[in-house]
Amino acid sequence: MQNVRLFEYDKSMLSESERRVVDILLEAGNVIHKVWQRQVDQDTGRLTVYPEDATKEEILAAAEKDPALLSGTTLVRRVNGKLEAVDYLDEYGDDLKEFYALLTQAKDASDDPDLKIYIDKVIKACSAGDYQASLIAFLENPQTKIEFSAGPFETYEDNLLGRKKTFQFNLRVLNQTATQDILNMIDVMKNIRLPQPDTSFGSKLEKNQIQVRIDDVLMFAGRQSTHLVSSANLPNEPELVKKYGTKVVVFTTSMSMKFDKRHVPLMKFFCDNCDEEHVEKLRAAMFNWVALHEIAEGTVKFSSTESRLKSNYDFIRELNAHAVGLDSAKYHILNGFSTLEQYQDLLMAFAIFATDMCNHYQESGALLDYAKGFAVMFNIGFRSGAFKVEDGKMAIDYTQLASDLEALSHLTLRIMEQGDEDDANKLLKEYGDFAVFDRLPKLK
Repeated sequence: MQNVRLFEYDKSMLSESERRVVDILLEAGNVIHKVWQRQVDQDTGRLTVYPEDATKEEILAAAEKDPALLSGTTLVRRVNGKLEAVDYLDEYGDDLKEFYALLTQAKDASDDPDLKIYIDKVIKACSAGDYQASLIAFLENPQTKIEFSAGPFETYEDNLLGRKKTFQFNLRVLNQTATQDILNMIDVMKNIRLPQPDTSFGSKLEKNQIQVRIDDVLMFAGRQSTHLVSSANLPNEPELVKKYGTKVVVFTTSMSMKFDKRHVPLMKFFCDNCDEEHVEKLRAAMFNWVALHEIAEGTVKFSSTESRLKSNYDFIRELNAHAVGLDSAKYHILNGFSTLEQYQDLLMAFAIFATDMCNHYQESGALLDYAKGFAVMFNIGFRSGAFKVEDGKMAIDYTQLASDLEALSHLTLRIMEQGDEDDANKLLKEYGDFAVFDRLPKLK
């Protein structure tokens, strides 16, 4: 059974009332986790919001008469042989009453007027089953020192139809020590437009419509507890991005833990001289890569992409964010904001991140779509010669990799803009073989 993930933090940076708020919100996260445990079989990882014997074809056929079956916030139940939709509010409403009560306690304990307003909006929205209103409250929330997000927002765990959203929760405290270098790089990323067609909703976003929080995460619950999440962005819906912009959160404590425990040990397979200085350069590069990915995913949005790509939507949007984010980094060099060495460190950091993800994707069904994207990238790279295994080490041809990324970003942007499920399936058939993972470095 998957437990919540808790992270140590410096309590001295919080006042007594803030610590009380955090303690209450940690309890609230446990409630969300219990709801999520009802959505996902804790032994098999199978999503339980569908009948175990229901097929994709059966559900799609039934949805022609009852579109609610495909809603992101309904369960599908078989009643007297017929498939019926059950709203999340009806199924989980009683369980969530404790969550709302705890949020009320947190609101009363807080001295932050903005946090009080945010909590009140979340209570009103979620108790009415209006999860989009809760999401909008999150997007409009100012930089409060303490922040959380809670609700069914993502479809990563639905490997049947890619439709159903599962509950997640994270609790964070604004990082007080973000270096000026990090803040400067975020500013550069906002100022340099990502390469994307004018039809993308994000192509017209102003700089102030891209919010980036650098936070110390205290808790992951629900879907986000299944792995060490580095970062996230919301909303997914293009229309909401157009109206509210995008909000990126980098989870520093989780990201640092993964970097130290899993990425650093992999570095010996990628570089000959991974001394302390180079490790710290790769740490900075890893942060930049993650931020580039999230900004790309959060801003490159096209009309009807999800309905066209169907079950391949999450796979393609993640792959597109990888390719477009990394491809955009070359413009940092052209504009004098980074050096060739920093660009190469960025590409190495990506390769290490991707290798680690491919080695761990079976730990959670939520990682499958990421793994598909990395399979495509590694298969392309090994075929082109961008990646080679020599003497037990991964050799990277940076010029070839940059060329591969440019070509791939053009392809994924086209699929995002006007492609369909078949286009994504063709890409998977050509480059999605997971056998490539056997060629990647692994820790014993």
